[in-house]
Amino acid sequence: MNRPQQFLPTALGRLVRFWRTTFRLSQEELALELDSSTRHISRLETARVHPSREVVLKIANFFGLKKRDTANLLIAAGYIPENLGAEFRDQKYRWLRKTLAMNLDALDPFPAMLTDGTNGILMFNKSWLGLFHDKLDISGDIFVSEYFEAIMGGIVGRENEAERETLMTGLSLTLKQEALIKNDAILDDWVDRMAEKYQFPENWPEKAAAFEPQMSFPIYFEVEGKLQQFYHMCNSVTSLGPVENGMEPLLLMNKMFPRDHKTDLSSLVDHTLDHPCLCRHEIEGDT
Repeated sequence: MNRPQQFLPTALGRLVRFWRTTFRLSQEELALELDSSTRHISRLETARVHPSREVVLKIANFFGLKKRDTANLLIAAGYIPENLGAEFRDQKYRWLRKTLAMNLDALDPFPAMLTDGTNGILMFNKSWLGLFHDKLDISGDIFVSEYFEAIMGGIVGRENEAERETLMTGLSLTLKQEALIKNDAILDDWVDRMAEKYQFPENWPEKAAAFEPQMSFPIYFEVEGKLQQFYHMCNSVTSLGPVENGMEPLLLMNKMFPRDHKTDLSSLVDHTLDHPCLCRHEIEGDT
């Protein structure tokens, strides 16, 4: 005897059912409000249909869901939310800017900086400026692409050619996919230029895909004329929940720590260097 086919609710189905019951609606009542059918709502909640992006947004709008909860629905349905990030310079995020500035300041003498989700470097500490002031043009705005090019230069310092290629192509593959997902032509072009500049093999994405991405990777930079190895780490500054930064600006904290914990980096804390993006300006400012 053939058993009847059973359907299990997906994440989207569970969320739709959750919101429906939260607002105390039956499937029939929700179907009426959405100009749909009870059968369709039932099939949606049990993963027998896959709604379009427009239908998901229609459901979210009907329930009056805010940005975070709408994004959760979209992701559960397999769609990428748009415009999640907020403006970092908005007055309502003054508390967040100052908190992050104090975080960066506390990390001295370890170089650290904050970026947004596009191409901008927002803040950095004195050590970061001390390490990169001679590697980047700090006369104006500093862009993430320029920073990553300096990072590539640090990876080039590795003696093991295979490790060097793995790190460089792995980082490039991560950025390439980000460019494709966001349709970011500038970032996409930058990755292509790096592949050409550092002579990546023709099939570099295939080779890079064979390795898991690393949250931390070693790079080399000179400090007081001596080549030092650092570990570069990148962490998201995120809200709670499955949708990172759904309610706050998209922010990434980049930090560098010496391999040898006894390494003296005090020379990087150069009090004569200044830049509008130094974290101390945010800490001391009133706006």
